[in-house]
Amino acid sequence: MLSRSALSAFVVATLSLAANAQYEQYPCPSIPLCCETVVDGPSITPSVTNLTTALNISSADVVFPVGISCVPIMDPPSTAILVCSSPEQQVCCETNNWDGEIAFGCSSDPPVSEGK
Repeated sequence: MLSRSALSAFVVATLSLAANAQYEQYPCPSIPLCCETVVDGPSITPSVTNLTTALNISSADVVFPVGISCVPIMDPPSTAILVCSSPEQQVCCETNNWDGEIAFGCSSDPPVSEGK
């Protein structure tokens, strides 16, 4: 009988393989992300301003839409839940250089569950 940790590791590995196979059809400039919030712009909201200030990012470098509090879908941290469901949004972003705190140039990404 598998231990709980072994079973969890098996589930994570299986889901990761399924996500990798799915995303070969939908290439992203970066890793597909699940973001708590996506700000469409063009106005910089207080949440975007707070993050860019904290991360020392110039407002001139902000490219909308902006993803906030994002987790990579294909290789999530062990503390993350793998399901990306409302209100979170699954996106593909052009720039994700800040460990998911903020990502730029995000667009909708087809969910793994759609199987397109």
